Amino acid sequence: MRRKDREISNFGEMIAVLSDCDCCRLGITDDDGCAYIVPMNFGYSVSGGALTLYFHCAAEGKKLDLIKKRPFVSFEADCAHGLIGGLRACDCTYSYASVMGKGKITVAATDEGKRFGLEKLMSRYAKDVGADFSEKYLAATEVLALEVIEWTCKVNKR
Repeated sequence: MRRKDREISNFGEMIAVLSDCDCCRLGITDDDGCAYIVPMNFGYSVSGGALTLYFHCAAEGKKLDLIKKRPFVSFEADCAHGLIGGLRACDCTYSYASVMGKGKITVAATDEGKRFGLEKLMSRYAKDVGADFSEKYLAATEVLALEVIEWTCKVNKR
């Protein structure tokens, strides 16, 4: 990271930034070798210092097809955006907090795995809604688990 003064390396602080983000973008390599970037809702879990991100999607489609071919993906999430003005254009900057990294993504193989990932999503976005998933929708939904291999965090609050 070029701007070491903006790097956050404390795991708890990194998780706090991730918690503040409401969208995570997956970067998947398409068949032409280009990045296929998809903004997604997400949940996460931490176990033994390891971070896993969870996503849901339809049981078919381009994103799922590409993930099955190339399970190593990148991700990015950001928040806390705002212009910090100055007297001149070159004095201006932008506040932000972001995380980015890479890992291996898998499709949940069991209904139990699907439920766990969906519960992590629901606990972030709809805390007051129960985690009762109908069998009909569970069958039509895939849950993706991204085991994070490496990630960084950067914050500019100036």
